[in-house]
Amino acid sequence: MNLTEVQKKIVETTARKVVVEAQPGSGKTRVLVEKIRYLIEKQGLFPSSIVAITFTEKAAREILVRVKASLKRDLADLWISTIHGFCAKILREQAWRSGTSSSFLILPQEQTFYLKRKAMDQIFGEKISLNESSFRELMKQYGTARLYELFGFLLDQRVSEVSLTLCNTKSKAFLKALFELYEEIFQVYQGLKQGHLDFDDLLRQCLALFKQYPEVLSEYQKKIKYILVDEFQDTDAYQSQIIDLLISGDGVRPMLMVVGDPKQSIYLFRGAQVELFQKLKQDVVQGEGFCFHMAQNFRSEKPLIEFTNRLFEPLLGDFFKASEVGQDQSKEATVSYWTLKEAEKFSLQARRQCEARWLAEEISKYVGLGKEKESIAILFRALTHAELYEEALSEKGIPVVKSSLGKIFEDSAIQSLMALFRWVLDQNDAVSFFQILMAPWGLLSQGTLLKLFQVRKKENLNGVAILNASHLKDCLTGEELSECRYLSEFLKRVKSKKDRMSLEQWFRLIPLPASYSKDYFFKIIRSFEQFYPDHQWKDFVSYVDCIGEIPFRMEEPVEKGDSGGVQLLTIHQAKGLEFDRVYLPDLSYVARSQYPMLLVDKAFGCGIKIFKNMRFVEDDEIYSVIRKHQKQKELEESKRLFYVAVTRAKKHLILSHSAPTPKTNTWANWVEAQRLTMEKHEFRGEV
Repeated sequence: MNLTEVQKKIVETTARKVVVEAQPGSGKTRVLVEKIRYLIEKQGLFPSSIVAITFTEKAAREILVRVKASLKRDLADLWISTIHGFCAKILREQAWRSGTSSSFLILPQEQTFYLKRKAMDQIFGEKISLNESSFRELMKQYGTARLYELFGFLLDQRVSEVSLTLCNTKSKAFLKALFELYEEIFQVYQGLKQGHLDFDDLLRQCLALFKQYPEVLSEYQKKIKYILVDEFQDTDAYQSQIIDLLISGDGVRPMLMVVGDPKQSIYLFRGAQVELFQKLKQDVVQGEGFCFHMAQNFRSEKPLIEFTNRLFEPLLGDFFKASEVGQDQSKEATVSYWTLKEAEKFSLQARRQCEARWLAEEISKYVGLGKEKESIAILFRALTHAELYEEALSEKGIPVVKSSLGKIFEDSAIQSLMALFRWVLDQNDAVSFFQILMAPWGLLSQGTLLKLFQVRKKENLNGVAILNASHLKDCLTGEELSECRYLSEFLKRVKSKKDRMSLEQWFRLIPLPASYSKDYFFKIIRSFEQFYPDHQWKDFVSYVDCIGEIPFRMEEPVEKGDSGGVQLLTIHQAKGLEFDRVYLPDLSYVARSQYPMLLVDKAFGCGIKIFKNMRFVEDDEIYSVIRKHQKQKELEESKRLFYVAVTRAKKHLILSHSAPTPKTNTWANWVEAQRLTMEKHEFRGEV
C-alpha cells in the first residue's frame, strides 16, 4: 500500500521539530519505519546517528525488524530501544563520569520490591532493638503493615525530593520525622543494590549526567542527528526533560519527531503526563516545526468510526479529533448494545454471571457460523471478574487465551512449580505434595486421584509412599498404575537433581505449556540467579514469599499470533492490537481507586492520612486537595481508556452491561447519555 499524502509529507519533511498526532489504525508504525528508511536512504544519515525511542521492547523489536526488511541490510548500529534502554547505554558509555560500573544490572520490579522490603526490615529491626521513642510512636499510631505501605510508597516515589514547605502545619513535624526515617531506609536500599540500577535510577542519573556535564550532553547532541519518539502521549516528566535537553541549545543538536495520540494516554499510574504532548505541540507551532494529523483510520469500518466520533467528541473535549474512514467498506460492520432484562431482580453477582453466560452463548453462535475464534477479543478494565467469562466459555467448549495479570504467584501453573520446589526441599511438606498430585504435568487422572486419596485415608500414608503402596495394584487399573509409576519416577529424578544444576535448568525439567506467566516466572529466576550468584536453593523460597505480595502490573501490550482461542485481555494489554469482533462487557463497572496513605503533588505539596491508635482519624487538608485533583485526572483517563477499548474493533463492537441503572461516570452511563444510533438488545438471565 502506498503512503497517503499526509504520511508522505511526514516522511519527507525536513522541519527541525515534527509532532504527529496519529488516530487509531492510521499507520503510525509504518510511518516511523518509512521515516527511518528515508533518513538513511535519501538524507544519507548513518544508522548510528538515528535514535528511535519506543514505549515497549516489543515495539522496538517490531520497528527494527521492519526497517531491516525494508532496507535489506544489517542495521546492528541502529539505536532503537525504550527510554530506559537508551539511558542505560549512555550511562554505560559514560560510566567513569556517572559513577556507575559499566557492567551494572538493570533491576526488574520484583527485585526492587524485594530490596526495598529488606531495607525496611533492617531499619525497623534496628529501631525496635534500640527502643526508639519516635519509632515506637509511629508503630502505635499506624501499625506495622501501614508503615511498610507508607515507606514503600516513599521509596517508589522518591518523595524526599519534594519540598516540605507546602505541608499542612499540623502534619509538618510528623512528616519531617517520617522523611528522616525514610532517608535512613533509602540509604540502606542504595547499599543493597550493590551498584546496580532500578528503572528510576536510569532516568534520574542520565538526566543528572547531562545537567552536570555539559560536554557530555554536547557530545550526544553532535553524535545523534535525529530522534524519533513513539507513544509520546505516555511520556513522564523525566523522559521529557531528557529529550528536551538533547534538542535544545544554540549549537549542533538533533532534529526531533514525536508520534502519539493524547486520546490514548492511559498510563497515569506510571507517571505519564498527557499535557506534555499538548505543550510540545504548542511549542512546535510557535517555533521551528510542523504538526501533522494522521486522521484516516484504516483499521475500523465506517459504522464503527462514526459511532466512535459521536460518542467521544463530547467526552474528550479539547483532546478530541475525529477519525476519517480510510478503507474500502464491507456491509457487515455493526455496533450493538446489550442490557439485562429485568436486571433489578438479580443480585450484583448474579447479574455478572448472567452477562457472562449470555456473552458465551453469543460467541458460541458466532463461532458456529464458521468464524475464527482467534478474531474475537473480550476486553476488561481489569481481569478481576474474567474467570466468570472463562468458565462460561469453557462450558460452551470454546477455548480461551487469558494473559496473566496481578499476582503472578496466584497462577495455578506457577503455584504447582513452587509446590514441587518446596517439596524437593522438604519431603515432609504434605500441602505441597498434594498440590503436586493435582498438577496437570503430574498426569494423574481424576479417577486415579480419588483412589489415591482413599488409599491414603485407609492406610494413613503420606508423600511418595502413597504412589508406591504395594497393594495399589488391587484397586487401580493398569493404566492408573502406569500414571503413578510415571509420577513417582519423575519425582525421584527431579529430587536427585537438587543442587546439581542452576535453578532455571531445574525448573525447565517440569513440562509446562508456553504461557506469559511461565515466561515471566523464568525472567524472575534468571534475575535472582544473576543478582545472587552464591544463593542456596532455600533462599529462592524466601525470595518468592516476599515478592509474591506484589500485584505485578504486567500490562505491556501482548503479542498477537495464532492464539487458538478467544482472547481475554485487559485494555492495556490490547493496546496496539486489533480484532474483527470486540466485546466490552461490564460497562456499568464502578472503578474505585485506593489511594496511598501519603499523596504528593509538586503544586500542592505533601498530604497524609492521619491515624491514631491504628484507627483512621481524618485526611489532612492538603491530602484532601491532592486526592480531589487525582480523582479528576483518573476520570479523564477513564474516558481515554474507554476510547482505546472501542477502537480495537475492526468490524463488530458489542457493548454490554447488567445494571438496572448505570451509575454516573460509568461507561454505560456515557453511552446512554449520548443517545447514539446503534442496535439495542436485551438478554435474559436465569436465577
